[in-house]
Amino acid sequence: MAPMRDDRRDARIAKRARRSDAELDHDRRVRERARAAPDPYESALNAAARGALNSSNESALDAVRASVEGDGAIPGPWTIAGAAARGHLEMIEYLRTLEPPCEWDEKACTEAAENARAETLKYLVTNGCPSGAMTCAFTARKGDLDLLAWLRERGVPWDEQTTSGAAYNGHLHVLIWAREHGCNWNWRTTYEAAYHGYLGCLKYALDRDCPLPTGDDLNKLIETVRRRAAEDDDEDEPNEFAQVLKLIDPTDPLMNDLQNIMSFIDSYAVELAPEGEYLDVCLRAQRIFTKLSEMKSGKFERRDRRDFNVRRDFLNEVLQVRRDVVNEFRL
Repeated sequence: MAPMRDDRRDARIAKRARRSDAELDHDRRVRERARAAPDPYESALNAAARGALNSSNESALDAVRASVEGDGAIPGPWTIAGAAARGHLEMIEYLRTLEPPCEWDEKACTEAAENARAETLKYLVTNGCPSGAMTCAFTARKGDLDLLAWLRERGVPWDEQTTSGAAYNGHLHVLIWAREHGCNWNWRTTYEAAYHGYLGCLKYALDRDCPLPTGDDLNKLIETVRRRAAEDDDEDEPNEFAQVLKLIDPTDPLMNDLQNIMSFIDSYAVELAPEGEYLDVCLRAQRIFTKLSEMKSGKFERRDRRDFNVRRDFLNEVLQVRRDVVNEFRL
């Protein structure tokens, strides 16, 4: 009986193999036909793109209608997203009345928000188009507080990208509103404010304990802001990048402050105080100055050199030394 069972098993294996070969051949023929025929999905997208270059929404709609109804093109979510980016509301309405309706996704709302198409965005949200956090983020970047509030009333989600989006273009009123209504933030908010030179947004964020970036992100930011501060030669306008630099990297002004204190001690301390009474203040100033010099040259501990809290602690130490000098010498 064993040989018979083996024969049946071999027959089943051979049958599977023949079926698999047939299926593979069928798949091959389908792929060849697909390569030879134009992609209807792509045709619809191209029609939308061509229509967008015309002078009117009507001609754009005609191009899409001809592609869909005449060529049998199949529109998809990117077709609606392309229309939303250009504010072609009639095209979106047409695509949604097809049978079956053209699919849409959150990309449509994102494109409308990124391109400041407020009416189109309201239509999409009102009619149930999915939306994501980037919708609020781009709305905040555009500074449209009324639209942002409208979106939030209708449950459109937001996250840290909304606050960083407001800081990106210096929209302090949007940043304040978002925070007062519970929007989160992270180091991207201070990064964007500092990188683009928006002192008001940066001060607001730092005063409320929004973190600065750390590590290489902070170092690159400091380098960029320092370069822009040096390039700003407009004497009629305040150099906001220079003010930003003081907030994100107080090393330079701290060292200047300490040098002034130490120069004063060296020049006048002996005359103003009994010998030896000023030595403690002098030694403390020298110690902090040495630390700052090491930090600036890269010899300080890697973690401390990149930690904004350490920098802020140094600032407090310098301020205390300054107060001690004033009290010691009754200035």
